[in-house]
Amino acid sequence: MWLYGLLVTLAWGAGAFGSAYRWAYTPLLISSAVLGLAGLWLGQRSSRSSWLLALCLASIAVAVVAQMVPLPLNQLMALSPHAAQVIGELSLPFELNSTSHSLSIDPSRTRLGLVFLGAFGLFMLGTARVLTRAMANHLAGALVILGVALATVGIVQHATFTGKIYGFWELDQGGAPFGPFVNKNHFAGWMLMALPVTLGYFLALVSRGMEGRKPGFRNLVLWFSTEQASRATLTAFAILVMALSLVLTVSRSGIMGFVVALLLVGTVMARRQSSISRRALVIAYLTFLLVAVVSWVGLDLIAARFAQMDPGSINERPAIWADTLRIARDFWLTGTGLNTYGVSTLFYQTSVPGLHLNEAHNDYLQLAAEGGVLLCLPIACTIGAFAWSVRKRLQDDVGSIWWIRMGAVTGLIAIALQSLVEFSLQKPGNAALFCVLCGLALHDSRRL
Repeated sequence: MWLYGLLVTLAWGAGAFGSAYRWAYTPLLISSAVLGLAGLWLGQRSSRSSWLLALCLASIAVAVVAQMVPLPLNQLMALSPHAAQVIGELSLPFELNSTSHSLSIDPSRTRLGLVFLGAFGLFMLGTARVLTRAMANHLAGALVILGVALATVGIVQHATFTGKIYGFWELDQGGAPFGPFVNKNHFAGWMLMALPVTLGYFLALVSRGMEGRKPGFRNLVLWFSTEQASRATLTAFAILVMALSLVLTVSRSGIMGFVVALLLVGTVMARRQSSISRRALVIAYLTFLLVAVVSWVGLDLIAARFAQMDPGSINERPAIWADTLRIARDFWLTGTGLNTYGVSTLFYQTSVPGLHLNEAHNDYLQLAAEGGVLLCLPIACTIGAFAWSVRKRLQDDVGSIWWIRMGAVTGLIAIALQSLVEFSLQKPGNAALFCVLCGLALHDSRRL
């Protein structure tokens, strides 16, 4: 039952336009929090490393709360000298007679950011705690179905697009939609996370199906007549459809992330597999996958898209990053407040004239601007605790479950790379899938 709820939540998160609108992300947050609490209640006792990660997440929440605590004006000036000036421009009552204010230049937006952090933090921890080895396998298989459904919507809409998502939803502010997402890069971000998990599931099926079988071409051919091979074949086709939808977006960050994921999977597979026939099977499939999707979309189209890339501009991103660095410099200690980047750019933006930017197109720089040392320090500790826990899990894994966990880790690496130039994880639907991948990467596979 819990797993069905998770899948409905992910489907809603992606299908409801990435849950970018309030009416969409409100039920997503409620569902994520409820599922997280249920997972913590239903799951077995957590390990010491899980408790360490939970404490690190709690420290992030404490830092965000500290940004919202009203401080006397003299303390505010001492901790964040530029905050008073920005707040005075935003609020006339503060400029006239206020004697206190929080470190956040917009506490209401920071409060909303804290709600997101709490709901998705619970979702990640609950997923990691409730998942067993069998549930992780079922979840990976279900992500294949969900990924194919979303990819099909994207491919069909790409061929028949009339300017409206789903044929009825008009874009008030324009955009470059693909599938249910308003921005094609955000669709690519969702697929970047889901594809490696489905690849991991495919390799797990191959690993389980060929376990105990003698090496050799004849035995490989005989394996194709088994039920396990049929499931692997269907999964391989699903991966092809998902990869095609990603490349059809012609998202440069998405395509580069996809290639990195394929290279990582291929390298790991070559080290992991001792049988030459198994290596040949998987390498042949990965090569076919890349060649097939590139040929379908068109090498000329992809090459032309990358030829447009000017390292000096990259669609004005360096200029945006320069503005963001100015914010980070002025608010280096305490930040402007979580989820307040769009407010700070009212005063610091010099790039892209005529257009107000709510995102830095680099999640790491945006976190530095919004959080300063106060927030970035616990975030760095959390990333370290997460990496340490996942490394231990990978070392403890026995059998095919290793591939599914490695698929989740690869998906996290891929989206981390895309976050250098995009903001896919700021879409709630993508953030929900990110939490599920973190849970997959952290779950205890010793629980059957």
